[in-house]
Amino acid sequence: MGLGIWAMHFIGMSAFRLPVSMQFNVSVTILSIFPAVLSSYLAFYISNRINVTRWPQILAGMIMGIGIASMHYIGMSAMEMDIEYSYRPFIFVLSVLIATIVSYVALYIFTSMQRFMGNFYVKLITSLLMWIAISSMHYTGMEAVVFYTEGTVLPATQHGHHMNLHMLIIAVTVGIGVILVFSGLSSLLDRYVDFRLNNFDALTGLPNRANSKKCSIPLHQPAWQ
Repeated sequence: MGLGIWAMHFIGMSAFRLPVSMQFNVSVTILSIFPAVLSSYLAFYISNRINVTRWPQILAGMIMGIGIASMHYIGMSAMEMDIEYSYRPFIFVLSVLIATIVSYVALYIFTSMQRFMGNFYVKLITSLLMWIAISSMHYTGMEAVVFYTEGTVLPATQHGHHMNLHMLIIAVTVGIGVILVFSGLSSLLDRYVDFRLNNFDALTGLPNRANSKKCSIPLHQPAWQ
């Protein structure tokens, strides 16, 4: 989840263009991954607890929203260019509120609505809401930026920078793809293990008596009878 949030931000930043030379500080870019990953873990840890109440859900939404915003603005600070920039306070705060509110709604649906809707629809709606939260926060945050120039603005014509940026985009895309493949394989393995544990005896490998349709002895009747 955290890497997916970060990948959207990074690719969105890569689509951003200014008429100046710009590159990304690698250390700060890597640092921006951690708020997304940590906030995702904490938010799901809190919201997935049994009988979670309203206030923990609000806390989980706040953690997720602040994590998304922190990831975005740390990623913004990784930009190295020849011009200065600042943020409009109102739009800055608005971007954080958007991420927090939509994240809370998504987590609330994920944890509270599964008894009313099928699990597939809950996951679909939650995914769409998180997409809205991440994208809205990202582009609202970009709208909050004000760039200041002094003198002549230099065109961004450095070929090496574009090649480096393209390689970074390819690396991120391939990396996220590999993670998704391994996540899918891990999910399939977990389902297979659960199926084996629920339907087969761990010692003998034979089907469990309670799940065997061929068992002719009623479960409530002693075996000696």
